[in-house]
Amino acid sequence: MLMWFLAAISAVMTASICQGWLRQAQLTPTLKKNWKASIIGAAVLGTGFSTAVVLALAAEALPFPLGYRLRDVPLLWLGSMIAFWPPLALLGCRFRWPAVIAGGVLLGIVTVLLPLGWINAAGLRPGVTWRYEAGAAAAFTAVAGMCIALLLTFSESAHMSRRRPMVSLGAALLMGLTVLASQQMLMAGTNLPAQVGSVFRTEVPSSLLCLVMGVLVPLVWSLLLLDLRLRRQEQRRLERRDKRARRHLESRARESQSLVTRPAQALADQPKPSAPADTMAGSSAGHRG
Repeated sequence: MLMWFLAAISAVMTASICQGWLRQAQLTPTLKKNWKASIIGAAVLGTGFSTAVVLALAAEALPFPLGYRLRDVPLLWLGSMIAFWPPLALLGCRFRWPAVIAGGVLLGIVTVLLPLGWINAAGLRPGVTWRYEAGAAAAFTAVAGMCIALLLTFSESAHMSRRRPMVSLGAALLMGLTVLASQQMLMAGTNLPAQVGSVFRTEVPSSLLCLVMGVLVPLVWSLLLLDLRLRRQEQRRLERRDKRARRHLESRARESQSLVTRPAQALADQPKPSAPADTMAGSSAGHRG
């Protein structure tokens, strides 16, 4: 239960940080300007979802110690970050619903492939057999969950000041739990209980890897969440300052316009001077003559 709890916390925190960096990237929706934000988001997704997968595998009731091949551990970690970067780069530049659906499909596919890589890196014996219907159900769950979570993240409700925290939390919960649910569906279609040992249990023991990931990742993720919160507060402060400056400039422009139009309106409102009486009498006499 502890491993399941840590896996769920890591997955939800990872999803929340990724969504925060996607919002940062959308402030400047060009790859030339927001490539750093998309790379940070990919690194967070690759590290956090790998942590959730490893912790969930350690939560399985296996009658033998689990381990991973030393060569495959860094390759899976780096490969997941590279695989997560294209959909995040797309979502950072385009956030209309076709791009959101395409990004969700890509994220779901990588999410399903990630447990496959870690299970193969464990070197289970006599060997794991996969059922295609379980893989299809896991892929559908991952794609649907990622698409719905991204649609919630980029919806109009997510940009409303009162509903933003609740919508963001719901999207992060959905994205994080989608990772664990798709992994369980995938593993339900295997003969995992029939395995009798792990070939690479002494190269990278699962207990050591879970200890490092289960402690370090939540601590680092807490700092990243704090950093995102401080960034949002600073951005809101700058937005309020810009709004006050614009309102001040608009009021000064209206005042200057009123000062210019007021004398002209006063001259237009003055009565026209009447003709002198003798001139009018002379003109009437000349008319009679």
